[in-house]
Amino acid sequence: MTTLITKALLPHVKHLRKVCKISKFNHTSVRLASNNYQAAVFKSKDATELTFEEKKQPKLKDSQVRIAVAYCSVNIYDVTSFSDTTRKFPFVPGYEFSGEIIETGKEAAKLFNKEDRVIAFSFDHCGGLATECVVDYEDVWTTPASIQLKEAAVLPYSYAAALYTFGVKAPIKECSNVVVAVGPAGSGLAAVDVAANIYKAKVVAVTDTEKNSELTREKGAFTTLHYKDNIEKHVISAFGNKRADVIFDAVGGEVHDVVTSCVDQNGKIFTLSPGKVSPPPPHSSLMRISLNRLRQQNLPEYRQIVQDTLEMAEQGMFTAHISEKFDFKEVNKAVEFIKSKKCTGKVVVKVN
Repeated sequence: MTTLITKALLPHVKHLRKVCKISKFNHTSVRLASNNYQAAVFKSKDATELTFEEKKQPKLKDSQVRIAVAYCSVNIYDVTSFSDTTRKFPFVPGYEFSGEIIETGKEAAKLFNKEDRVIAFSFDHCGGLATECVVDYEDVWTTPASIQLKEAAVLPYSYAAALYTFGVKAPIKECSNVVVAVGPAGSGLAAVDVAANIYKAKVVAVTDTEKNSELTREKGAFTTLHYKDNIEKHVISAFGNKRADVIFDAVGGEVHDVVTSCVDQNGKIFTLSPGKVSPPPPHSSLMRISLNRLRQQNLPEYRQIVQDTLEMAEQGMFTAHISEKFDFKEVNKAVEFIKSKKCTGKVVVKVN
């Protein structure tokens, strides 16, 4: 198997390709009635909360699998997307989730079996906040037996994006100077963890609260700064009168402008923000990281970086941070929790 991460990490990654045949997850408990399932739905663009509906199972295409959802992650970007007026309603949120396969299409059956424990993405149609979700097999990975489904639901996207950034697009090394803008969605924490602990870089984390500062220090940041600090001055001081080789912006907006002022000549800036951001300073570069776009541009690379992420997690090289857990019927409490800015990372909803 060819891995995308840098050669320095190859000895640490065992390419195990395990398919777990045993699961304690009982998918039969999710069935409401024959061919029906339950979903949390935004009925219209004017809806203020999710409502629960019984929906009819769609017929599987050859390339698809039907997954009984165990856990679905929710973060600030999910919540802000609920108000997207260009979206087709009714709408079932949730693009990152874990569970167990309960049905496979003809082509998908060549790679997956019923009862396989998996993680999946559903970028285009979402649908993860439901007892069942249908996705293409190219967006599904077998979950290693040592990784709980709760953690599997929040780990792949954030850590795969960080590994793709620091291992592929801007390979960093020990003592590289990295600044990470950490927000409430979990991707910033993952970037700190990967840069500091996997690649041994020198990481300055920029956060909005002391609680987030504590978490980033626990993840490996050697120092933390607040958004309102004189960031440029303090970053240069922290790096011994040097600027950052790489900026990882997991926040966007005004914070993007603040942290990018710290980039060195020929430095690289990466953002996960889906919104508009300012152009980079002279003699530096800016790139937006999106696994969804990577899927469209280079499917093998997309699948490989997520596979690498799961295998490294299996070996305990990193673990995801879960800010809070809610039951399926409490999904509106989960949304309010995120809106209130109480979260310090991804929120997970236990569907089954």
